[in-house]
Amino acid sequence: LFVTFLAEYGRVFEPMRNAISVFNQAEESDFVFAGAKYRRLFLGDPLAIIDPFDPTNNIGRTCYGIGQIQREFDAALTKIQERSETCTLQQVHHPQQERAYSNSSFWG
Repeated sequence: LFVTFLAEYGRVFEPMRNAISVFNQAEESDFVFAGAKYRRLFLGDPLAIIDPFDPTNNIGRTCYGIGQIQREFDAALTKIQERSETCTLQQVHHPQQERAYSNSSFWG
């Protein structure tokens, strides 16, 4: 779930074209792009986060650092992916360690 969040908001989400909304599934179908229909109301704002209690209120209107936030999300995702690849390679090259890890108890 966290990796999906980083990918969606660090790489896919376009703050000048889309808005963030937490409306329920009955009203909107896609959590990232759910507020896109409201984005036109906030064209001058760097980020649109739709207030769930008042859809005419943009609670992200003063977030001028969204580009930097997205770069950090992207960098975090890249590090997770690199570590995931490294762990996978280590398991392939050292299957006896994988067996040792699976037989040990996490809590001691």
